[in-house]
Amino acid sequence: MMEKMIFGRYVPADSLIHKMDPRSKLIIIFLFVCVIFLANNGLTYALIGIYTFLMLGLSKIPIRFLYGGLKPIIWLVLFTFILQLFFTKGGSLIFHWGPVKIYEEGLKMGIFISLRFFFLILMTSLLTLTTTPIEITDGLETLLNPLKKVRFPV
Repeated sequence: MMEKMIFGRYVPADSLIHKMDPRSKLIIIFLFVCVIFLANNGLTYALIGIYTFLMLGLSKIPIRFLYGGLKPIIWLVLFTFILQLFFTKGGSLIFHWGPVKIYEEGLKMGIFISLRFFFLILMTSLLTLTTTPIEITDGLETLLNPLKKVRFPV
């Protein structure tokens, strides 16, 4: 069971992403999270998807390995989609069967939020798959070093 888990696991490889400085990776992930929460239409999600899959390709991590590790998360993404689909009202009515009503806005929000969640998981997994835990820790400590000036323990 644990061999299928990919979160927090480092996979050694000789790739451009593996060779990047951990501080750069952390900054890129931070900016990625900011950008993905600003995304609000199909074009921006398409660009984010292209970027995500480009980074996955550059990392040289086998897709089969990623799929096996993310299989449990797919159920969580699907559950999130279904919640948005059934509980978000707005736009025109697409489907109606008894008490079940699916609106255009619910479908749109379900797709966008599910994609956002999926891309966030992929990119944060990519960080841990291509960077050792000690490198992540050292990178965070270096990035947070300015907080020492205001006596914040880093």
